[in-house]
Amino acid sequence: MEYKELIKEIDSLAIGEKKDIYETHFGEILFVYRPHEVTKNLKREYEVNKNFQIYLKEYNKKEFRPNHLRLLIDINLKLRSNSEERNNLLKAFDDIYYGKCPEIISESLSESLFSMRINYLECNLYLAQLFMAEQDINYKGSKYDPCRLFFQGWIREVLMGTREIDALCWSVTKYQAPSIRFTCQDNKNHKKYNSNRKELWYLEDNQNCQQKLE
Repeated sequence: MEYKELIKEIDSLAIGEKKDIYETHFGEILFVYRPHEVTKNLKREYEVNKNFQIYLKEYNKKEFRPNHLRLLIDINLKLRSNSEERNNLLKAFDDIYYGKCPEIISESLSESLFSMRINYLECNLYLAQLFMAEQDINYKGSKYDPCRLFFQGWIREVLMGTREIDALCWSVTKYQAPSIRFTCQDNKNHKKYNSNRKELWYLEDNQNCQQKLE
């Protein structure tokens, strides 16, 4: 489903309700759940009627809550297994960010191109869309508009191989921001925002973006 439809599906969740969102061709099921209470140890404040949790149920395995690092590491594995597909992967996750349907996007990429994985690419695309929805719904007061750009910036950094994956993951866990090179033209809060940006605009040597968010 397209991003706007996903947001509507999540917004319609009642407290205590579980809803299946996607099932991959490989038997992986992604579903969301709105708990009765917000976990007390969270670093951010969440509204009970907006808070939701993302679950992954792999074939013949127990359901669990995947985190952002799992996805970033999995994307890195796919890049390592076939670096020639870098731009196709960048475009695929950008299309997710821009609101397109991950089911359609996944059909344009062959799973056989990537020999290393945690989950299949189809699952990665679904999970990325759900994580982006989580940020847009729950992360208010962000320096990024839209809020999901924070996570998308990190996806771009992983695929561009700017740093080793362990160093990059460390930065993510410390809530550090991705390089402005990968966010400025998409960020409505940045003075270099460009509504007419080119596809994969950050591949260009854009030195104008090398400055702090203002």
